[in-house]
Amino acid sequence: MEPVWQRMESRYRARAARFLYTLAHADEVMFIRTGGTTRGAVQDLLEKLHHKCHGKAFRLMLITPQDPAEFSGIPNVLHYNLEFNPDHMYADLGHWLHCTDIMGRMLADLHISSRNLFWCPPQAAQPRS
Repeated sequence: MEPVWQRMESRYRARAARFLYTLAHADEVMFIRTGGTTRGAVQDLLEKLHHKCHGKAFRLMLITPQDPAEFSGIPNVLHYNLEFNPDHMYADLGHWLHCTDIMGRMLADLHISSRNLFWCPPQAAQPRS
């Protein structure tokens, strides 16, 4: 199992480095979370993101097939009552394309485009342990 753990450690360290790099260099951040959750879990996540963002503007986009009332009134949260199931997307190219079209329209409605997206290099500086 050691090779698997090493590979997972490498991947998660790189993911954490990209996350921290993006927070340090972007003007505003949009986090996207898919799948079911609760109001309490979203509020907990927002507190953690607020701490990590050090006052930088951010929003959280939730894409989850749940009643919108669950998340209404939470500042900086955009909820879309949809299901983006990765297993279904990987199994069906047509469904994948359908979901990418929906996501593209959602981002366009928020005025997010290739002109204002921030690109994080794949090999961002590793965080120090």
